[in-house]
Amino acid sequence: MDEQKTEGDILLNKGEFSILVHTNSIKYIEGLQIDYEESGMLGGFTLNNPNARASCGCGASFRMANYRGEVKKCD
Repeated sequence: MDEQKTEGDILLNKGEFSILVHTNSIKYIEGLQIDYEESGMLGGFTLNNPNARASCGCGASFRMANYRGEVKKCD
């Protein structure tokens, strides 16, 4: 995540919010669906990324179908 726009970044407007992303990362988020869900006293953003083929248990990282490399545990 970043808070300042730098060279190579673009701003994607998604309704009520915007996403700042580097142009090299567009392929990783194409088709990404972002929603906000509340359940009882909890709530938060949910991300549904059709490009993800495997993800870590904490949800902080994912691999795409064309990933080539070594599987590593999240820190």
